[in-house]
Amino acid sequence: MAIAAVTTSALSQLIANFAPEKYETAINLASPVFASNLIEKEDADGNEIEVTLLGGANPSTTWVLDNGTLPLGHAPTPVIARALPAFIVSKLTMGRGASIAKLSDKQLSNIFEATLEQAAEHCGQVIGRALHGGSIAPQAGAVWSGIVADATVTVPFLDVSLFRPGAAYDFLDASGPFAFVVRCVSVTPAALGANSDNVAGNVVFVNDVPRPSTGAVIELTDTTVATGDSFRARGETVGFGGALTLTGAAINSFNSIAGASPGASFMGVSAAQFPGWLGQYKAASAAYSQELVVGFMGRMHQQGGAYPNVAIMPPQLVGAHVAATGVHGAMFGQTNTISASRPMTVDKSADKFGNVYENGGLKIGGASIVQDPNCIATRAVFLHNSKTKIAVWKKMGPAEEAGDPVMVGRTTYSNEALVEGGYQLYTTKRGTVGVLDSFTGL
Repeated sequence: MAIAAVTTSALSQLIANFAPEKYETAINLASPVFASNLIEKEDADGNEIEVTLLGGANPSTTWVLDNGTLPLGHAPTPVIARALPAFIVSKLTMGRGASIAKLSDKQLSNIFEATLEQAAEHCGQVIGRALHGGSIAPQAGAVWSGIVADATVTVPFLDVSLFRPGAAYDFLDASGPFAFVVRCVSVTPAALGANSDNVAGNVVFVNDVPRPSTGAVIELTDTTVATGDSFRARGETVGFGGALTLTGAAINSFNSIAGASPGASFMGVSAAQFPGWLGQYKAASAAYSQELVVGFMGRMHQQGGAYPNVAIMPPQLVGAHVAATGVHGAMFGQTNTISASRPMTVDKSADKFGNVYENGGLKIGGASIVQDPNCIATRAVFLHNSKTKIAVWKKMGPAEEAGDPVMVGRTTYSNEALVEGGYQLYTTKRGTVGVLDSFTGL
C-alpha cells in the first residue's frame, strides 16, 4: 500500500510539474505561428472576445469652400463581432497495472515521459494545423475494402500536409451525407498531377475509431471515396455517422477568415450584415513568383486598408521563394524569361540558401516570413499583426479533480489525466487577412 501511494503521488507531481511546460514547448516546436513573436498572444478576459465594427469610411468627409456649408454628420451603426474560446483536450492514459505492480518512481517516470512526449507533440500539431483550417479533397476516387470496422482505403492527394500516421480525422462523405471518424495509418509520397512528392502522396486510412458513447466502430455508408468528399481535423464535425455540418468546436482559422469563401459568416457577422467584413482570397493556380505574391499584397493594402507585415508559408513554398530570387515571373501583362543564374556570396558551408528553415530572416514585399509546416502546402497566408491576434484563456495544463490531476479511468482500467487549453484566433479587421492559394509545381 505504501509503495502504491508513493507511486500515485509521484505521477500526480509529474503531471502537475512537467505537463504544462512539455505541452508549451511541444506547441512552440510544432507550430511556428504560436512560437513567433510576430503574432501576438494576449490574455483573454471574460467569456468571449468582442469586436465593435464600424463602416470603413465616413461619408461626411468632403472638401468645402471657405464659409461653405458643412456636411451633415454621419453616425454609423455599430456591429458586434464575437469570438468564444475553443477548447482542446489531450487525454493521457496509463494502465492501472503500474500501480498494482508497484513500479518504482523511476520506472513510472520513464513510462510517463514517453506518454507525455507523444501526446504533447501531437497536440502541438493539431493546434498548429487548426490555425490554418480547411479541408483536403482526394485527387482521385478510391474504394474502401468494406463498410464495417477495420475497413481500409488508400486515397491519393495533391496535398498531404494535414495527415499524420496514427491521428484521427473527420471523413466527410458527401454522398451520405454523413461524417465519420477514421484514422490515418500511413503517408507515402507520390508524384501526382500538379505537385511533386514534396507535397503530394497516398494516405492509407482505417475505420477503427470507436464511438465514445458506445465503444463500437460505426459502419460507413458505402465504400466509395469520391473527389467531392473531403477530410478535416477531428472534432470539426460530430462524426460517427453524424451530419456534415461543422460544429464550431475547432479554433477559428485563417481559412475561415479569408479562405475560398471570404464573405462567409465569421465571428457571428456576415458580409450582408456588414459589407466590409470580407477576407482577401485569390487562387494563384500557377507556380510561385515574388511578383505574383507582391501584387496580391498590394491588392490587400488597397482593399483592406493595411499592408501585410507577416507572411506564413509552408516549407515547400519557402523553398520556392528562395529559389525564385533573381527570377522574374509574369506581371503587368508581360512575361520575362531571364536566367536565374547570378553571382551570389556563399559562406564556407557552401550553402547557397543559408538558414532558411530556422528563423532565417526571410521577407517578401517587406513582410516577415514565418515558415510553418502546418500551413496547407499550396497556400500562403498574409496578415497585419496589429489586427489579428490569438486570445488565450488557458495555456495547456492539467485539469484537476479534488485537487489531483490524476483521475481513475471512466471507461477503461486505467489512470487518466486531461490536459486542456482554451484559445481563439480573431481579427478586428477581416480585410487585413489574405490567402493566396493553389500554387503549383511544388
